[in-house]
Amino acid sequence: MAVKLPGPNSSSTPPASERLDSWKEIAAYLKRDIRTLQRWEKTEALPVHRHMHGRQGSIYAHKAEIDAWWNNGRARLEKEEYKELTLTSRRRRYLPWVVAAAAVLVVAFLWARSRVINPASSEMPEIRQLTYSGHDSWPAASPDGRLVAFVSDRDGRQRIWLKDLARGGEVAFTAGPDVLPRFSPDGSTILFTRLAGDVPVLCSVAIVGGEPRKLVEGQQRGYIDGDWSPDGHQITFARSEAGRHDSAIWLVGADGSGPHEIARVEGAFLYCPRWSPDGRTIAAKQWSPESGGYSIFLVTADGKEKRWVTAGGRQFFSLAWSSAGDEVVYFEQESASSKPSVSPPGAARLIRRNIASGTASAIFRISGVGFGFDIAGPGGVVFETSSSRQNLREISLQGKAASPQNRWLTRGTSQDRQPVYSPDGEWVLFTSNRSGNLDLWEISTKTGALRQITDHPADDWDPAFTTDGKKIIWSSKRTGHFEIWMADADGSGARQVTHDGASAQNPTATPDGSIVYASGSPSTRGIRKIHQDGSGDTRVVAGYLVQPGVSPDGRYVAYWSNMEQRPHVA
Repeated sequence: MAVKLPGPNSSSTPPASERLDSWKEIAAYLKRDIRTLQRWEKTEALPVHRHMHGRQGSIYAHKAEIDAWWNNGRARLEKEEYKELTLTSRRRRYLPWVVAAAAVLVVAFLWARSRVINPASSEMPEIRQLTYSGHDSWPAASPDGRLVAFVSDRDGRQRIWLKDLARGGEVAFTAGPDVLPRFSPDGSTILFTRLAGDVPVLCSVAIVGGEPRKLVEGQQRGYIDGDWSPDGHQITFARSEAGRHDSAIWLVGADGSGPHEIARVEGAFLYCPRWSPDGRTIAAKQWSPESGGYSIFLVTADGKEKRWVTAGGRQFFSLAWSSAGDEVVYFEQESASSKPSVSPPGAARLIRRNIASGTASAIFRISGVGFGFDIAGPGGVVFETSSSRQNLREISLQGKAASPQNRWLTRGTSQDRQPVYSPDGEWVLFTSNRSGNLDLWEISTKTGALRQITDHPADDWDPAFTTDGKKIIWSSKRTGHFEIWMADADGSGARQVTHDGASAQNPTATPDGSIVYASGSPSTRGIRKIHQDGSGDTRVVAGYLVQPGVSPDGRYVAYWSNMEQRPHVA
């Protein structure tokens, strides 16, 4: 019997665009590592073809065959992957790696050796990139250091994924939309927050899969985030109250039974509760919207004692306990702009802070650290980072796409934002981190000439011109908190205007020469008006209000209400 093999010109040969010509291309197509695919070829009949010359590794596959094979066995294969991840993590010991992120990616992870958080070691951390999708965040490490759970929307749905650090495989774990994963102490269960409509829900699910268990609901349009007790019998969680600037720490059984509040703070939000290794204390990040300040909130597990430890005045997003339980570890942001909801993260330092003395030491510095952070085995940490750019673009309001005004004013890797025109339109004043921290810069709309206006170690932002263009006003942290400052248009003669004592921001000039700004001080909170010499400071509207804008005739002020999440005019 003669059999005709399809050759290069055979009509049965799919076009080149429908063929995968290497293990690497097949791995990228299925989003799996090569070792997994080679195992599947032997055990699952993965449809891989070999060229006639027979060289080892010289293979190809047809996308249509791969798709049919995958759709037929996807559920079973993913279940097997979950089991393999779990079994592997339980039978192997810790890997003392640190996971961090590559600044060149939108969001990624990296790892480094355990010596990195040994302050006595002079050895620099060894860093290796771990994920590549550009959509990964909020990592959490399993107790044995073999797995990392993280949030990703790489496939269009925000949910929890698992990464095997030894084998390299990554699989979707929950259906979503889910965030904030935390491993149980024995590594058998993952705690997470499900974003079910307007009401977030704290859930848990076994690492081998199955239906998630609903533990407790948050408040409508609120926030809920949990962590396990060291023995795995209880869960602590922070929950915000809808429409209020306060939040509380709660305890609940691991099965969802007996939820009860143990501590509450007013005028501030609590995030990332973390249980100490001895089970006696719960730490959380506290942020005050009034002052913009950050601190570490500590409460005993019985709720009888609570206290605060300074976080050095810098912004941080998450924290973790040291294995000894005498220190908390966190990334401290170096710039006020390092808030991903406002702008991409800047440089940060890994800090160890003693909870008894309050003393702190820096371990290492890295760029672009984001929200998520966790301890990853003995002496290691896992965290996320991102890197992006913000540039200024001028766009014509006449609707002409080819208008000369549709052009880039700045280009590059810096974060340029908050642009404002000078009254004559010849300059654009803006905030930029191109000097290493936030300063004010100016660019000519005619020549493109660029010049630095302020140069101070503290952050300067929220720039604006006075109506005559002779002065500039902005918000600066030169006194340790944000106050309104004024200078000549070239930046000379800088002086402080307000003495808010907490947070004075978002200045804008009025036609009569006054300044309208937003105050975050408890005693003066709201939209306020002050003379340029600092006199006549009066409140225009009270409340948690920001971003004032004055009408051209000076009669009205528009502003944003943080409580109502909508604009107003007064």
